[in-house]
This record gives sequence, structure tokens and C-alpha cells, in this order.
Amino acid sequence: MRRSTSFLVILVACGTGALLTALSRQDAALQLPIWPATTTRATTRLEPSAISPVAEKYNLVFPAEEPEVRLAPELDLDGAGLFWEQGVDAATGENFTEAAQARVLLAMLQSLPEEALETATREAMDRLPDSDYAVAQPLLTDPATHGASMSVLIADLMERPDAITLPTLLAIARRPSHPYAGVARGNLELLLGIDCGTDWPRWDAAVRRALVE
Repeated sequence: MRRSTSFLVILVACGTGALLTALSRQDAALQLPIWPATTTRATTRLEPSAISPVAEKYNLVFPAEEPEVRLAPELDLDGAGLFWEQGVDAATGENFTEAAQARVLLAMLQSLPEEALETATREAMDRLPDSDYAVAQPLLTDPATHGASMSVLIADLMERPDAITLPTLLAIARRPSHPYAGVARGNLELLLGIDCGTDWPRWDAAVRRALVE
């Protein structure tokens, strides 16, 4: 029994070939012929007519090779496009004016996945006329707006007329929790040529003067 256990350890550690070698040393008089094999679903069994005396003596059954693992087919994302892309395409159809398209896209932002926000925001702001900017301003002044949208909105703001840019920058700067509060105040300093610190009434007066001049 002790000898059989040691041979099982040899099978696990060294493989089938090493086991047959060890067994053949124990049964030195036996020969190991080459035998054909029949492959089944789980194991490879030796043909009875050609079983090696060593294999027959120890009733060996050799494990079959591991079955081939097939990978899942790649997803085809071409053609129909992602669902949010279809929504953006529908919102920017020819049946709507550009201002209407911008409004629909901005309204969609809360329901879009993160990877869609930058694209949808840019598409909206490219279509939004200055006369309708009040639709986008609450998104820009809200500290909770996603950063992917916020970065597009702040860049777009700097391309708008002063009548839009200056009051919106002031609204952002006076909200300490806003991620662009410092940037907005710095831009006010550059555009107005003064630094009022956190004296918001002075900033408000400076903005009003600049818009009148």
C-alpha cells in the first residue's frame, strides 16, 4: 500500500510518462510497447488488445487533453451605433431648429452615460444661439454638473459675448463650492483689469460698468 501511494504522488508531480518509467523499474522484466488510444469525452483509455502489462497491472486511465475553450464573439458596435448615439442623432434631426436641438440635447444630459456627456454637451453648445443661452447657464453655475459637461460649458462660455460671459463668470466665482470658482475669478480679473477679492458687490459694479462702456 505504501508503494502504491508513492506512485500516485509521482503521477501527480511528474506526469504519466514519469509514472510508467517508475513502474517499469519495479517490473524490470516488463516491456512498454507503443499502444493506440481511443479518445472519449472525459478520458483516453487504452485499447484492451494493446494495454501495457504495467498499465494493466495498475489499472491506469489517462486523463484526456483539456477541451478547447471558445471565446465569446466580439460585439459588433458598427452600423446601428450605441443607444445614446441614436438618441443624439434623433435630437439633431432636420425636423428641429438648431436652438430646439440644443435644448433637447441639454435636457438629455441627466440620462446619458458618462462617456456620452462630452459629445452631447459639445453638440448642444455648438447649436445654442446667444439668445437662448439662459437654457445652459444653470448647468454651468451648478457645482454638481458632471465634469465632462462642465469643461465643455466653461470653454464655450469664454467664446460668448461679454453680456453673457461676465455675469456668468461672476455667478460661478461667488460660489466657493464650484470647481471652477477660482478659474472664474481669475478670468474676471483678466477681463476687467481689477482684483476685488471676495468683495462681490464691487465685482458686480465692475461687471455692470464694463457692460455699459
